[in-house]
This record gives sequence, structure tokens and C-alpha cells, in this order.
Amino acid sequence: MAWVAWVATFGGHWPILDRLAVALADNELLKTAPYMLVLVGFWHARDPRHRAGARREVVAGMIAAGLAVVVSRLVQDLFTSVRPIWDPVQSHLFPVEFQRVVEPDYHSFPSDHVALMTPLALTVFRLDRRLGWIGLGWLLVVSLVRLYLGLHYPVDILGGALLGVLAFGLIHARFWRVPDAAVRGVESLERRQPAMTAVALFFVAYQYSTLFAASRDLGHRMVRMFALLAQGQMGGLRP
Repeated sequence: MAWVAWVATFGGHWPILDRLAVALADNELLKTAPYMLVLVGFWHARDPRHRAGARREVVAGMIAAGLAVVVSRLVQDLFTSVRPIWDPVQSHLFPVEFQRVVEPDYHSFPSDHVALMTPLALTVFRLDRRLGWIGLGWLLVVSLVRLYLGLHYPVDILGGALLGVLAFGLIHARFWRVPDAAVRGVESLERRQPAMTAVALFFVAYQYSTLFAASRDLGHRMVRMFALLAQGQMGGLRP
């Protein structure tokens, strides 16, 4: 908390930096999309000798990222953790405009963004070391921006990174056959239904590129709706 309070002292002094940080945190194209562009490029590698291995790496990374963000979301739903920007004790330390980046009822620990981006960054690193270092640097930038805006505590970032690394290692060490089977399934479907396969792959790539933002928002709204309905039904039974 003391570290967050120190970081908060930088906000509000440089309007350009504040706006840039908000844009980086609020624009989905500036998060996971760069990784997905690289992975799509490797998926369509021209050399057949390299294509098979690249596709296994891409699928393994995406499965690991999906697994990490699912676990992250479950932890957030089970345990309440208030973000610094919405913490009654620390919210006054940050500029008010930072609050528009995230709703107050989205929990803080662990970071969904870092949990999803870490396996993708590691996948890019395995495919190409030069691009991989850039990808890891971008992950660091995104993490620091979210700390700067008061969206996370440092432990939230570390928790998301740990989830991503564990999921990545689990897929590669124990469940490597799953990506192999997935690649064979996609390629088989691609030969029979090329148009439908392209649509499905585009949809999946879009979800990852936007960190499942629309899907998560829809699910979050549905949970709140059902909670309100349940409260209304219970209220109707009371004398």
C-alpha cells in the first residue's frame, strides 16, 4: 500500500502522461492485439516445415492464456479485492479521471490482463527471440501503466504473472498432446470447411485480442441481473 501511495504521487502532474496511460489501459488494441498479430503471422507461415511446429506453439500459448484467465476470473469472483483507485483509503490519491477505466465492482487480484498476456508473450519469445524480448517489454509497460493508474497492487500483477507462467509450463510439460490434437482438428476442419474455419479462427483471435472484454462484460452483467432477480424473489417472500 505504501508503494501504491508513492506511485500515486506521479499522477496528475503531467497531463500528456496521464492521457497516454489512460489510453493504454482503456484501448483494447494496445494490449493483447500486438501478440495476436504476431501469432497469426506464425500460424500462416509459408514454409510447411516450420508451419507445423509454429502452429503447435501458437495453440499451446492460447490454451495456456485461456486457462490462466479463467482461473484468474474464478479467484476474482470468489474473493473480494478492492482496487487502489476504488479503495476508500487510497482513492483520493489518484486523479478522478483514472476511475473511468474500470468499474468499481471488478475485483483486483489477480490481474486478468497479466494472466492472459504472460503466456502469449512467452509464446512469442519461443517463436522468435527478438520479437519475444519486445513482447516481454510490452508486458512490463502494460503492467506499470496499470499500477500507475491505481488499477492494481503489485501483488495483483505478480499473481497474474504467476498464473500465466504456471499455465504455460503446465501445457508444455504435461499436456502437450492437447495442442497437437487441436491443431490436427483445426487443419482437418479447414480442409472440409475452409470458410467456416476462417470465421471461427477470426472470432477466437478477436476474443483474445480484446481480452474477452465483451464476453466478460456480458457475463458480468448477466450475473448481476440474476443476483437482482434473486433478491427480488426473496424480497417478495418476506412479510
